[in-house]
Amino acid sequence: MRYLYKSESYSIPQRLIFIPLKETVIFPYVLAPLFFQSDEALSLLNKMMLENSLIGCVSQRDPHLKDPKPKDLLSVGTVCKVLQLVKLPNKGIKIFVEGLSRVFLQNITQETHYFKADVKEVMKESAQAALSYIRANTQSLQVPENFYQEWDIHIHIPAGATPKDGPSADITIATAVLSLLKEKPVPHEIAMTGELTLSGRVLPVGGIKEKILAARRAGVKTVILPKKNEENLNHIPDYVTREMNLVLVEHIQEVLNLTLPS
Repeated sequence: MRYLYKSESYSIPQRLIFIPLKETVIFPYVLAPLFFQSDEALSLLNKMMLENSLIGCVSQRDPHLKDPKPKDLLSVGTVCKVLQLVKLPNKGIKIFVEGLSRVFLQNITQETHYFKADVKEVMKESAQAALSYIRANTQSLQVPENFYQEWDIHIHIPAGATPKDGPSADITIATAVLSLLKEKPVPHEIAMTGELTLSGRVLPVGGIKEKILAARRAGVKTVILPKKNEENLNHIPDYVTREMNLVLVEHIQEVLNLTLPS
């Protein structure tokens, strides 16, 4: 992964230092200040300078925890570039960072004042999951077995400056690719969200309320959601659920029955 900043190119290492944030989420293209006390700041900054001034920021599941463990961190964080460092009168340090890319955290280990984790790009993971499922199930999906050898597939996600988090696009990308391979359009009034496994199971994702409200504003009438997100529907206003058709699914085949019926 390489990013251009002020005519400089920065390589993001496969393993990166992450700092836990209590009530803050940093997105790509967003500038934010972060504050540290002297001991933890010195330890962190010494390590950070060895890695091209890049750090990772990840939110805690519970902002009230004073000593979070790896299991207390969200699975998606942001790689940040340190732009400025300011020493404060109280022996603290303030740094200004800019978000570069949203990433998955894997193999998290804990140090004294920070964590280290392997990183993988979020949207790239969604595309790989979708294509891997299709390649593994070409016969049941009735698509050419060697489609990936005969055609180049480019998946473009518009509005690059808009943050896109987590594996929510898995079933959407899989459906879009199958629509292309089958030369059959998906009805424009259907939206969907959900993570996809290689066995075709649809797993829960976050931001259900926000996604449903956004779909309603866009004029979408049917939204396909993971069955395991059913409890999130309790937070949706009644007037929204009455207007829309919210379909809960457990397998990608249920999605395809609605979007690309044979």
